[in-house]
Amino acid sequence: RVPTKRQDDFSDDDDDDGDDAAGEETTKFVRGEDFVAWLQDLQRVLRRDESDEQSVRQTLGTWKVLETKLLPIAEESAGDAEATRTLMKIFLLWTENLKPRALEALAIPPPRKATQPKRKRGGGEKENELSALKTAAAARQNNGDKKAPARMAIEKREEDPLAPLREAATAMVKVLADARSAFAGSRRFLRLLLGSFQAALAKNDDERDEDDVRDLDTVLLFLRNLTRPLPTTNVDAVDALAKKSFDAVVAALGSELLLDCLAELGCAVNLKENKRYGLALVEIFAQLFCDGGHAPADIVRARPLLLKKKKTTRKTTAFEAGKDDDDDAGA
Repeated sequence: RVPTKRQDDFSDDDDDDGDDAAGEETTKFVRGEDFVAWLQDLQRVLRRDESDEQSVRQTLGTWKVLETKLLPIAEESAGDAEATRTLMKIFLLWTENLKPRALEALAIPPPRKATQPKRKRGGGEKENELSALKTAAAARQNNGDKKAPARMAIEKREEDPLAPLREAATAMVKVLADARSAFAGSRRFLRLLLGSFQAALAKNDDERDEDDVRDLDTVLLFLRNLTRPLPTTNVDAVDALAKKSFDAVVAALGSELLLDCLAELGCAVNLKENKRYGLALVEIFAQLFCDGGHAPADIVRARPLLLKKKKTTRKTTAFEAGKDDDDDAGA
């Protein structure tokens, strides 16, 4: 980012009053000459991040690469098709779900730590020691093993083998929550996404080329990743951040009419050029309504225009057309 000043902030008069004539500085993101090659390298690195801990995404998320580099590049690359497609592939990799083993580690709760009995005040220390000796003697008598109490203590002190992976998975959930918050806050990027989505949807089957089909596939998969509820980590701060980011991204997609485009595509999914997107739409709306806890009325406000478009896809007789008009008048 380089500092810039607005043209109307400069003045020919040099007044030494309290206010400075220079005005306030603003920052503008400037793309480098080889930024597309850098994006392609980043895409390859993310694709090869196949470890269960996903250390590459964790590191990039800690460095705020998405917020400080990728989203500003996306906002400045509106007319660059190659850069936009590379960025969408990166965003698709960035928002992928956790690895299966990481999800399993989060699903298994950590073992409870052994707590020592509270000692009584005053002369209770000797009583607790006597009780511990009696317990150890009973264990030796029952098991016939003099080392049984020592082995039980070692087992209690044994560390949880899933603890490192569970911590890495928790960190990844935070990275994904931060990413959703960043996408929800970049309204300019969402508008660019809406424009490319509508441009591809407006074309018929004969008009869509391979790039249009690929763009639609990428956008739908990206929206599926954005609307996927994150797993529970049993860390209150991270779970609260995940819930807040989910609500924020759903509100942003609704305000920028991306959810309305999904509803429009759902109404026209019976057309030949849209049949391939039915499964992706089912996944997205299932995540919103079932897993996300949102009601259909909270996500998409039904519009009569969308319902009428579905009726125009088939030929109607004059009687059916008149019946539709009567229904609309009654409504």
